[in-house]
Amino acid sequence: MCKSCMNCSVCYYNVLLKYNLYSNAYSNLALPYKYLLTLPCTLVACERSFSILKYIKSRLRNTLTESKLEAFMLMSVEKQILLEIDNDDIIDTVKNHSNLLRSKLTY
Repeated sequence: MCKSCMNCSVCYYNVLLKYNLYSNAYSNLALPYKYLLTLPCTLVACERSFSILKYIKSRLRNTLTESKLEAFMLMSVEKQILLEIDNDDIIDTVKNHSNLLRSKLTY
């Protein structure tokens, strides 16, 4: 975040916030700056999601149901969150869903 150049969108928005101008006369100006700051600079993440979807669908031969496809997409796109989850927690959660899973996953 730039706080000193006074020549970028972030600096303009910070001035609006600093002087509480976003709630009074300049509310119509603050809202577009707020939207501008939330837009991604590139569409790489979106394009990556679609390429992952193509990979998953072709790799699994289009046999997935919609809910399973969505789950695989989320796991692939949000890989960092998935890596932070402990494997033992996942196994414990899956074990609690049925007696068959409990007997197969208990070691």
